[in-house]
Amino acid sequence: MGAGVGKGLVVAPAPEDTVLVLLPATDPAQAIILGGLYGREQTPDKSVNTPRDSRYTFRSADGQQIVLDGGSRTISFTNGHGSTVEIGPEKLRITSATDLVLEAPGKAMKIRAKTVDFEEA
Repeated sequence: MGAGVGKGLVVAPAPEDTVLVLLPATDPAQAIILGGLYGREQTPDKSVNTPRDSRYTFRSADGQQIVLDGGSRTISFTNGHGSTVEIGPEKLRITSATDLVLEAPGKAMKIRAKTVDFEEA
């Protein structure tokens, strides 16, 4: 997808993955893998996907996931261990399942807002 010099998306199939193969002149030695298929398994994103509410999910085998949701106009990143970043039109939320560090070594850091509240969880 979007391949060109120095760019593009490469997702190599793993053993036991179901793939769609093109066989030029029916010669298996020249086989070209066109892409992976879910086969009998359900897709990792079971949400409704209509042209108006386009939703695209990229998920790795170990649970890392990126979701682009056109319906809610959000982007979410999940690491598969409970930490997420959700970006939407009304809110940006960072949820960390581990220690969280914000740093700018040798640089200034500003926090600017109408109000700033600190709560112990």
